[in-house]
Amino acid sequence: MPGIPMVHARHPTNRDLELLYPATNGEVLNPTHSWAKLTEFFHVHSHRKHRMQLFWGGDGSGATFHWHLSAFNILYAGLKEWRLAPPLFRGYTGMPASKVQLDASFSLKCTQKPGDLLWFPDYWGHMTINHRFSIGAAIIHGGYRDLNVEPEMRAIRDDALHNTASERETIETLVPRHDEQAPAKTEAEVPDFFFVHINKCGGSSMISMLNERCPGQWRNEKWSSPALLRTFHCSAQCWIDRWGGKAWNDQYSFAIVRHPLARAVSNFFFLIDQCSKKRSKICEERAISTHYNGVVINALADDELKINLFHSWVEKAYKLFPPGSHNHHLFGSHAHNNDVYSTFNATMTSWMVNADGEIAVDEVYRLEEMASGGMDKLSTKIPCLKNAATASERFLAEQEQEESTEEHPHLPAQQQHVQLQLATKNTSPPYPDYERFAANRRTKEIFLEVYAADFHNFGYKWPDPSRLQVQASE
Repeated sequence: MPGIPMVHARHPTNRDLELLYPATNGEVLNPTHSWAKLTEFFHVHSHRKHRMQLFWGGDGSGATFHWHLSAFNILYAGLKEWRLAPPLFRGYTGMPASKVQLDASFSLKCTQKPGDLLWFPDYWGHMTINHRFSIGAAIIHGGYRDLNVEPEMRAIRDDALHNTASERETIETLVPRHDEQAPAKTEAEVPDFFFVHINKCGGSSMISMLNERCPGQWRNEKWSSPALLRTFHCSAQCWIDRWGGKAWNDQYSFAIVRHPLARAVSNFFFLIDQCSKKRSKICEERAISTHYNGVVINALADDELKINLFHSWVEKAYKLFPPGSHNHHLFGSHAHNNDVYSTFNATMTSWMVNADGEIAVDEVYRLEEMASGGMDKLSTKIPCLKNAATASERFLAEQEQEESTEEHPHLPAQQQHVQLQLATKNTSPPYPDYERFAANRRTKEIFLEVYAADFHNFGYKWPDPSRLQVQASE
């Protein structure tokens, strides 16, 4: 339009791509193309549906503040100013890009020149302003399906700016929302307690008990801010964002942890079992192979081979997801969208910290101690857990089912009466005792580095593999 800066964007069809890049046969990520090489370099998930975008615009035009999954952006001609904000401060606005002001305390700024390539990770908010006529291209790594944003939630995606009350007040003065402010939660709606559900730490057993023993006090929810989150695998920061700092501080909160090596071994074989039975993106996401020489790894009769395959994965995962990288959490577990928080990483500690990186839960229980008094201690804080059998008995029964191994294929007969509904349990497949995995020197070095905070905060020590050898000789 005359006198009005405009930016145009086009998503090329396969036919367009064939004309633009004849050597690629119209494939956005053809192996011979530089886009594919960049995708490999940044470890972008190949299962996502990649989309290409061509854009051009005059001086003063630009894309207003928005967010999506990670993307590469290259500028062919012109000059482009970028403003970026981390996931916690992302959002949408309908204002022209030239009028959006992002506070320098939480945003980044850079200028892109012809030939410059810019890449940003998943969920980062961003906006652009062209400072002369500009032409460029982008590869966006996925669409709504990959974002896990359900169709009915797209209309309220501005809710990505929902944070604690003080943060929300600050952000909304910078990037106005288009929907009405969500009604304040009443005191009756706030949960009676908060459970930080860390992967493979007995959390499925705990939630099953809470569902059965504490109806009304515990409820399962889903919400869409700052990503699609739910009570299942909700971190401390996830809870704080959902209910606010005051509710979090007023109510009892707890988490259950586990020896870092035991958790990793359990998760490794659990995922192999799940991915070999049904198609799942998680094993690909975490670079876990399900088969060895055509045989499912969990079905191998050779325990030493299983152990060596785990060690090989540890080395590979350490190179792919090193400490400090944007996807470091994948060394530890699937994020369940908690990776929108900058504090989230591979450690269990990161599940229970606030925005300042400080442990925010009231108490941390060790899984190894839950059946020998830990559950009874917890039930003094959450009395509804005392219903029926003792809390320790119930948790022991649940955990033996969830962590079933060759040595414990069935629950003891005297505990059959305390079983809960087990359909939703993360039943683990048979695998060797986790202490047998402790003899590998390189795995020990990696774990003591990656999980240093967990070993320090929760009092765990590296297992002594010679102890198992002594027991075997006896």
